[in-house]
Amino acid sequence: MDFGIHRVINLKREGLKAYLESELPDQVSAALDKSRDKAVEEKRADLARAAEEIGPDNLNEDGSIANPALVDSEIPVVVNYLRIWRQAIQLKDADEMREEIFDHVANFFARYECGGGDIVPRRRHSIHNRYALPHNGEETLLHWANRDQYYIKTAAHHPAVAFKAGKKRFHFQIAETRDIPRDNNKDGRFLIPDIAKAAPDQSGEMVIPFAFRALGKAEQERFAKLANGENGNGSKTQRGVLAAALAELEKAAKKTPALSPLLKPHSGQPEKSAFSVHAARFVRRNNADFFIHRNLRKFLNEELDFYLKSEVLNTDELIGLSGWTVSVRLVVFRAVRDIAKDIADKLAEWENLQRALWEKKKFVLQTEYCAAIGHIPDAEKSGLLKEIAECEKQWAEWEKMGVNGEASALFSGKGKNGKRIAYLRENPSLPVDTANFPPEFKDRLLAQFSDIDDATDGVLIHGENWQALN
Repeated sequence: MDFGIHRVINLKREGLKAYLESELPDQVSAALDKSRDKAVEEKRADLARAAEEIGPDNLNEDGSIANPALVDSEIPVVVNYLRIWRQAIQLKDADEMREEIFDHVANFFARYECGGGDIVPRRRHSIHNRYALPHNGEETLLHWANRDQYYIKTAAHHPAVAFKAGKKRFHFQIAETRDIPRDNNKDGRFLIPDIAKAAPDQSGEMVIPFAFRALGKAEQERFAKLANGENGNGSKTQRGVLAAALAELEKAAKKTPALSPLLKPHSGQPEKSAFSVHAARFVRRNNADFFIHRNLRKFLNEELDFYLKSEVLNTDELIGLSGWTVSVRLVVFRAVRDIAKDIADKLAEWENLQRALWEKKKFVLQTEYCAAIGHIPDAEKSGLLKEIAECEKQWAEWEKMGVNGEASALFSGKGKNGKRIAYLRENPSLPVDTANFPPEFKDRLLAQFSDIDDATDGVLIHGENWQALN
């Protein structure tokens, strides 16, 4: 999909991928050179003083001692110069420090990333496996791991998706559901494509149905074996299900050429087929819950500060080290800090986009009103009562609700409207739902109330919890 927010997400994903593969190595080298140059500057003054004591005539262009006899001597001035010169040379050798920088950056972000892209706060108290809780001295501390994050639950109604493969459009949709688990428990249920039932819809576009159900023991074992060669997110069994469906699709495409575009390489991931990419997305969309951090930049920067002091500049290791060794540690410290902060900023941009979308007030798609007949002012004079009596849809709803089933003639429409109106007068508590009437009826009904907010004593919201509560 390449429109609207999908285009923004695609651009950000490609930008982050390009940064990690191309820009990051160069940036590490640049940060290392910058940090190393500061340390070299500190050594340069010491090296210049030591060189004056030996004499410029005894040195080569690279700073090494020209006379071999002096190198092997134990003259204090020469020993001091060689020590400082070797330290400066070692500072210029960046390969070992570059590897250490990459290791630290990877270890830092690996602490919080849990495999699906979510950042899970797990602040370590020290280098050992103990965690610290953020605490500002409150008398009672209430803490949970994701208190600074929004929990986003995947939709329970399994929305269908449409996409293009080649020049043709395809649809994935749930056609069968069995034993839906309660309480958002997704374990033991899998999305299974039914390739054999793939067929064109009324517009001629191919529809591939999915079943959402549990697997038998034999099925689980078979699909788990098929997943051995499959990479990607999701459970091993689910990946095996999609691998089996791909093999089935290859056979079906020979009989049904309309399915063949699904077997062509995906434009964004040419090593995989279009079916594999879109099916994996469809499965993940319906199975994976996720979190959005409210202030990821602040969180990562605070954690980075803690990591740098406890891991990169470990006080236990620094005790007893020489000043030169501390200088080397500071070079790594500055480089890790600069690189990790830059990556944190890029991750925060991505997270802030998701947060903005999540917090954005959703449009109200439809608003209806329920009003008891006895609460509608001037219902008879305005003609509303007559319209209510004539609305078969409203009477059918009352019948379904079990309202006075003895008046079957009125519900079936066999009685005259006069009898219906008399029945409505006798039952003023019957609720009228504006969803059963045309829009102009709703407008005239609301116009009967001078203050609709004051008359409304209950509100029922059908929507996402977070938005509804706001």
